[in-house]
Amino acid sequence: MATPRMSHGVSGQEETRETDWRHLYMSAVLECDSVRFQPCVKKAKDAIKALSTSNSGKTSPDELMAMRNALDVLDILYKEPNDPA
Repeated sequence: MATPRMSHGVSGQEETRETDWRHLYMSAVLECDSVRFQPCVKKAKDAIKALSTSNSGKTSPDELMAMRNALDVLDILYKEPNDPA
């Protein structure tokens, strides 16, 4: 049984968005189908970037660090064709 995630003063909508990016991230990292992999990575990156720019100071430092780390992993796993090497 999974342990519930503590919100620490985060509103329900913000907690849902944080959970969403984590779910999308895990889906991308675990995707084995090469056709579905790129769209999964893009969706996860977009969700992380949207949350990091829309919260303007509401996201905890730990959550921001987790988001940066997730983006780093996604960048390592997949470089978009127009990204600089």
